[in-house]
Amino acid sequence: MKKCLLFLLVTVLILSLVACSDGDPYDSVVSGDFVYTQWDMSEAEIAIIGLSDEGKVKDTLIFPSILDGFRVTQIGSTFGLNNSGPLRIERANNIYFANSIINVNTSIEYLQNNDEIIINVYLGGLNFDSRMYAWTYNIPNSKVYLEESLYFDLVNSEVIYGNFIAANIEYYTDEDTLYFVDNAEGTLVNVIPPIPYKAGYEFAGWFKDTNYNQPFKFDEEIIPMKQFDGENKLLNITKIYAKWLEI
Repeated sequence: MKKCLLFLLVTVLILSLVACSDGDPYDSVVSGDFVYTQWDMSEAEIAIIGLSDEGKVKDTLIFPSILDGFRVTQIGSTFGLNNSGPLRIERANNIYFANSIINVNTSIEYLQNNDEIIINVYLGGLNFDSRMYAWTYNIPNSKVYLEESLYFDLVNSEVIYGNFIAANIEYYTDEDTLYFVDNAEGTLVNVIPPIPYKAGYEFAGWFKDTNYNQPFKFDEEIIPMKQFDGENKLLNITKIYAKWLEI
C-alpha cells in the first residue's frame, strides 16, 4: 500500500513539473524592444503589452507587424490578458507604426511630461485609432506624420487634437497598399521599416520602382527637400516598393 501511495505521489510530482516546464501560453514574452503575450492560440496572434528594459530607454521605437512569427493584432492589453492596461511610453520621442497594425485594438499612454519635448509619431496607414498618437492638448509639441492625401483630409476636417504633417517617404507592399511612412529632408531615411508580411510570399527587399530593377540603398539614398505647389500640397514624395517571391 505504501509503495502504491509513493508511486502516486512521484507520478503527481513529475506531471506537475512537466506542466510547469511547458509554461502558460499567455505568459509574457520579451523579444527585442517589446513584451508580448499570445492571446489567440488558434490564430497565432499576439498583443504587445509593454516595453522591454532595452525598449524603455530607446529614443526610437518601431512597432513590428510580425514578431517571433506571430501577427501583432493588439497594442496594450485589455481585460483578460496578463498585465492588463495601456502600453506606456516614457522615453521614446520617435514612434513608428506599420499599416498592418494601424487598425488593431490600441491602448497607449504617452507619459513624457516635459512641455519642451517633441514626440514624432509616424502612422503608415489610411485608417488609425487616435489613441496611437499623443494629442496636442496633452503634449503640445507632438507631431503626427501621415500619408499626404490623408493629411489634407484631416487638416480640412474638424480634427483638432493632432499636429498633422504630410510625410515625404512612403513604403508600399504593392503598387497601391501603403505600409509605412517616414519623413526626412536632405538626409538618409531615419529608419528601415519592419519586414512586411504577405501570405504565401517571401519578402525580397525594397525597390525604387514597381518593376523591381532599382534596389533602394538605405545607406546611400538622400531624400530631397520638400517642394509644395500653390495649395501647399507636397509635390515630391519618395515612394519605395516591396518585392515578393512566391513560396
